[in-house]
Amino acid sequence: VHLTTLSVHRNSAINDLALHPSGERALTVGRDECLAVVNLVRGRRNCCLRLGKEASLVKFDASGDQFFMAVKEKVSVHQTEDARILFELECPKPVLCATPAKVCASSLCFSNYQVELWTYRTPSNQTIFF
Repeated sequence: VHLTTLSVHRNSAINDLALHPSGERALTVGRDECLAVVNLVRGRRNCCLRLGKEASLVKFDASGDQFFMAVKEKVSVHQTEDARILFELECPKPVLCATPAKVCASSLCFSNYQVELWTYRTPSNQTIFF
């Protein structure tokens, strides 16, 4: 059953969509070089943050407390509450895909057919795998 259609990125294609584990919000990145925060309960876009570059993917971690996004060779980890950058990682090749994991490190797939595993420890001593 189709509920509604939301216009999140103005006249621009969406590159990736991430659903928060609560199901109440979503993040999208588009060709318009924006990160959009969507309130799924109200069915509207909360805000659109200008990135300055086109992001290829966005994903929440398993808890939903952080999210990460990739812009070409750079991966940045952000606090979900205020989108503050916690960590940035420079990769040798553009990031094509990534996935969060609960138990073990998740993978970043690069254009040279390699899979690399990374982990990051937050200031509050929580470990994030990506």
